[in-house]
Order: sequence, then structure tokens, then C-alpha cells
Amino acid sequence: MVSRLATFLRAADAAVDAWDLYSDEHTDLDGWPYDPESYDDRKADRDHVVWKAFEPVSEEAGVLLDAAEADLERVPASSVQNRWAWQLIQLRDALDQIAAIRTECRTLLAAHPHASAEARQAAVDARNAEA
Repeated sequence: MVSRLATFLRAADAAVDAWDLYSDEHTDLDGWPYDPESYDDRKADRDHVVWKAFEPVSEEAGVLLDAAEADLERVPASSVQNRWAWQLIQLRDALDQIAAIRTECRTLLAAHPHASAEARQAAVDARNAEA
């Protein structure tokens, strides 16, 4: 599990780093994109890459968080940094939100099986961006 998590983190970091470079090169000094359509397409590509990288660990992420929370309780209080508990709470909230977004997207797609490919892709893109 930890190996798959590390693979996800590397892939996500690479996607975000590539995005930052792209964004820096394709926006003006105020942050406005030179070509908004291409910019949005590239952002959707970034979100897709991160979503796909997360999929292999999505089911195990809760198990890893459970283990981290249990381990934190066993660490001597004098060695614990206050931010650790807060970070685990943030990760748990994010994981819960991702699960809700995944369910919402699946429900939406199932409710509209005859939607156009473009509409279905828009729903997936929205899921990826939100996640």
C-alpha cells in the first residue's frame, strides 16, 4: 500500500509541477491565460492525470489513514507535533469529499445513460476538478 501511495504522490507532484510550469508560461503577469480554452483543456488534463494516479490507492487510503491515526495515539505525547492530528483530520475530510464526489458522479452518469459523450465527459471533468 505504501508503495502505491508513493507512486501516486510522485505522479501527482509531477502533474502539479508540469501544470505550474505551463501556467507560468501561458498567463500574463496578472494570472490571466493567453488562450483560456487551451488553458482550461490543460487544467482538465492535469485533473485527469491526478485522478487516474489516485484511483489505485483510493480504496486503501482509508486503511492508511486508520493506521496513521492509531499510530499517532501510540506516540508519546512529548514527541507529537500538534499539526499531525490536524493534518490527519484534513486528509480524512478530503478522502470523504472525494468519495462523495465519486458517488455523485456515478449517480449522475447512471441517471443519464443516454447523455451525449460530451455531457458525460463534462461530468467526469467536473468530478476530477472537484476532487
